[in-house]
Amino acid sequence: MKKVDAKIRHITKSDANVFAELGFPPNEAKRYLAESRAQIQHTRCAQDSVTGEVDAICHGIVIPDKF
Repeated sequence: MKKVDAKIRHITKSDANVFAELGFPPNEAKRYLAESRAQIQHTRCAQDSVTGEVDAICHGIVIPDKF
């Protein structure tokens, strides 16, 4: 059985652009980073909304329908 090479060779800093480090052209890397951050923010907002609604339901609070 072959051994798996699991040695860590590089760690991307949290404020770095991972897409640039992966070799994407600068304009694409910026665009991908902006798109991924927007998607993460959208997902977090959706999770917060769902969490709030579940919490309200558990506490018997009526949530009016959205128009």
